[in-house]
Amino acid sequence: MAKDTAPVRSAARERLADAIERVAELTSSYTADVAAPQQRYEKLISAAIAARREVDALLTEDATTMAAWLVAADDSPRPDKPEPLALAEERANEAERDARAARIGLAQIADAGRHAQELIARAVAYRDAAALAVAIEHAEILAGQLLDRANATVATQAAIEALRAAVLDLANAQSTTPETRSGAFNAASKMSELHHQARSAAAAQRPIAAARSFVGRLLGDADVTF
Repeated sequence: MAKDTAPVRSAARERLADAIERVAELTSSYTADVAAPQQRYEKLISAAIAARREVDALLTEDATTMAAWLVAADDSPRPDKPEPLALAEERANEAERDARAARIGLAQIADAGRHAQELIARAVAYRDAAALAVAIEHAEILAGQLLDRANATVATQAAIEALRAAVLDLANAQSTTPETRSGAFNAASKMSELHHQARSAAAAQRPIAAARSFVGRLLGDADVTF
């Protein structure tokens, strides 16, 4: 039987996972119940406006034709309404009928939209707080690891310092031969260099880019690692 390799989440990460899922659910519901209908309604209203503009343009053309007929004042028959104008008016009437219904629909979903946005805003705030809690939790883990390393570093530096002091004691002893004294001073100098290297290694650079990426990805993935 295959073993379950899913990561074991802490309580903080479980809360973050639930919060991320809640934001996704609310956003999906808002899209389906509010945003998508709103877009359809707005398209219908825009189509009605465009249809009416087309009618206005054709009316202007027809008015020019009628004006020329009136100026002529002859016995020619009155010009019929152009077929393109009649068809455009029919389309505009249908589009405006749709637009009136769309405006009613927009009014009906307005309150639902505001309520949904409020729910999403609260869910996002809770998710962000949960993500910060995970970031703090991870910082506490890193701090514990750092403290362990710091204690080891301090102990290592103290041991090097003790060895250096012992070597200097040998170098300064009256019974030490010149050759041994010279070697002891060289050893002490090497130990000073080693001590400096240990201190430099303990001062690591801050991984700021990785930290920013970690915090940003926490908003969408409760299992992200640093």
